[in-house]
Amino acid sequence: MTWYMGTDHSNSQVGTCPLTNGGLCGLFKSTDGGANFTGLSIPVNYATSVALGSPAGTVYASGSVGGLGPSILKSTDGGASWTPIANGLFSNASGRLWADPTTSLLFSNSIDSNHGFNVSTDAGAHFTPSVIPQGPPGCLRGACQQQEVFDVAIVPTSTPVITSVVNGASLQPGIASNTWVTIFGSSLAPKTDDWNSSIVGGVLPTSVDGVKVTIGGKPAYVYYLTSGQLNVLAPPDLSPGSADVTVTTNLGTSPAFSTTVSDFSPAFFPWPGNQAVATRQDFSLAVKPGTFAGANTVAAKPGDVIILWATGFGATNPPYPAGRATPSDATYSTASTPTVTINNNSVIVFGAALAPGSAGLYQIAIQVPNNLADGDYPIRAGIGNAQSPTGVVLSVRSTTSSGK
Repeated sequence: MTWYMGTDHSNSQVGTCPLTNGGLCGLFKSTDGGANFTGLSIPVNYATSVALGSPAGTVYASGSVGGLGPSILKSTDGGASWTPIANGLFSNASGRLWADPTTSLLFSNSIDSNHGFNVSTDAGAHFTPSVIPQGPPGCLRGACQQQEVFDVAIVPTSTPVITSVVNGASLQPGIASNTWVTIFGSSLAPKTDDWNSSIVGGVLPTSVDGVKVTIGGKPAYVYYLTSGQLNVLAPPDLSPGSADVTVTTNLGTSPAFSTTVSDFSPAFFPWPGNQAVATRQDFSLAVKPGTFAGANTVAAKPGDVIILWATGFGATNPPYPAGRATPSDATYSTASTPTVTINNNSVIVFGAALAPGSAGLYQIAIQVPNNLADGDYPIRAGIGNAQSPTGVVLSVRSTTSSGK
């Protein structure tokens, strides 16, 4: 941990100061948590205030510089060398300054208020006076026509950080084009939101609240966002192999996170109990009783034709329109028909296609075998050389009883 300490040595004898400082002992540095300090070669002998900026190693200090007067000085090498960057902001050497350690924001204030409060958004290259509310008439110090700022608290903010990138249905590593993807991390978004108010003319947004995601250098479609999680639809034309994922907000861009892109990343969306999301042809839920409190639900029966809802099944014929919800004027079937097994036995697959009105959502129509006894059976899908993850089940009941 590095400490900087400003102090007044304007009346000290030259012989008592480190020779490397030329007798100017206005600023000290400690690299052992304050146990020991070393004088820095800064051209002031009275450092009014010190502030740490961005990037790391940037230090600002205020003091009176010979020939310049009260000034702001900047070091980009941890205090080894200093350059005056602003003067005239302070009427005397008592000016103070503050810096945001995560951005290029810098703030200065004259303690006697003659020069007010100033803000720099470019690391001190330029300063703009800030508007400070005036005090009530009749108060002291010039009727408070200009308020004094004695201190500033800066709440640090963070650029986004990605900790994992997974298939949005299975939450397992590995993605594909036009697949729902979930990104976990920190500082991923400024607030909780979704794309509902950002869809214009039917075009899916690549930016919501300033949040953007790239996968393999290509923009993804941002659907749902929180500080710790993003749900996005992968671009339609990713190349198989390693791909970098980045998240950009108004605070910056995350370090790249590497993920693996394949031609397919099949996965069923899950209901409670790791049941595959399944409906009948009338869209009633094919899920065992008691899954959802207060809802009447009926499990799939032997012989039922049901629809499984999934993502990651790849290209379609005809090609789906990128960046838009799937139109209802055509059937966008998967380029090859997937296989489905229940309890490791192949079942009849009538077809698979993108769901009209949705994006990246595939419907797979199958028939539940007539000879299945009641039970919860493992269900998997395969397409190309990819298989959906294990652990997902389909509940089958021969009775029509429902539960709440």
